[in-house]
Amino acid sequence: MSRIKSAWEIALEKTEGLEVDEARLRSDSLVLEGKALAGKYLNSMEMSFEELQKDLAKVSAQDMPLVRSGLAQVVLSNITLPTDTTFRMRFERLADVARAADSQAGDTMDRLAQFLSGYLEEKENYVKSIEQQLTAAMRDNPDSVDPSKFSQIVQQNLKRLDAQYQGTLDSTKETLRELFGV
Repeated sequence: MSRIKSAWEIALEKTEGLEVDEARLRSDSLVLEGKALAGKYLNSMEMSFEELQKDLAKVSAQDMPLVRSGLAQVVLSNITLPTDTTFRMRFERLADVARAADSQAGDTMDRLAQFLSGYLEEKENYVKSIEQQLTAAMRDNPDSVDPSKFSQIVQQNLKRLDAQYQGTLDSTKETLRELFGV
């Protein structure tokens, strides 16, 4: 009879001869450390920017580029078109993380905040304008207004607006990506 091997023995046989790339493991760990620090700051309103800077000051100069890379990756992945005005508070904290990753990112983040606020204003003004037009049309001749057709036009125009702003947002993210070196 043959011997039945345990899962542990099979796993050991499969991993036999595999080498661990220590440098790669260390760099991945440092990038993850940066991401975790950014996440901690973004998700904890009690954590101040000074505390973020203190935590970063504990990182060695040799390790700092990889930790900053993790910070930058979190910033870039969190820059999206806002859906409502509550984005401002979160975006301010995101801008802090960007400044912590690279002090020169502050101006770009400030311009980006204005751009995103302008996007929300334009979207809001467009919706109000459409509502006024629909109300006037319903009041003047209710039988001639097809709400579903009106809704389609609104959705098409909002998609076009989103596409325009998304293009600019993508190019700004690329500028930040170059600034961060990621």
